[in-house]
Amino acid sequence: MVKSQQKYENSQYVVFTMAEESFGIDIASVREIMKVPEITAMPGMAEFIEGIIYLRDRVVPVYDLRKQFGIKTDSQDSRIIIYEMESGNIAGLIVDAVDEILTVAGDRLESVENKFGSESASYIKNVGVLDDDRLLLVLELDQLLTAQQKISLSEVSELASQENKQQQENE
Repeated sequence: MVKSQQKYENSQYVVFTMAEESFGIDIASVREIMKVPEITAMPGMAEFIEGIIYLRDRVVPVYDLRKQFGIKTDSQDSRIIIYEMESGNIAGLIVDAVDEILTVAGDRLESVENKFGSESASYIKNVGVLDDDRLLLVLELDQLLTAQQKISLSEVSELASQENKQQQENE
């Protein structure tokens, strides 16, 4: 058992892999999981922004978490996790593969606060120890992006929405 100084409730996570490491995000923020469709590039954007997709009458910015983490992989099983940010905006996150939805018992979660440098792991909310002794890095999605990167995603979304409206008016 993990000895945690803080008590956690049982939580459900969408578990995905990148470079053979397991990551989890709170299922409550996930809107859907999909195969990677054609992504429209947006010139002049940050390197981690792959571009935009059109999903159910919404333009959704997509970024590659592998680039964000400096992981050099490519997978036939790549997926986009569509999630909602605290701001209410939605974004897509490219990962190698989505493995499962998993409930982790609260006593199997441990805080990583003060275990690493303050900046180095600010996006890791907890570490879960799974039944097979694998570690699950639970990500805090709103901490994953810097304020500037969030602005870039919002700008991409706004720009694409304006272009979409203009196209509809011209038809």
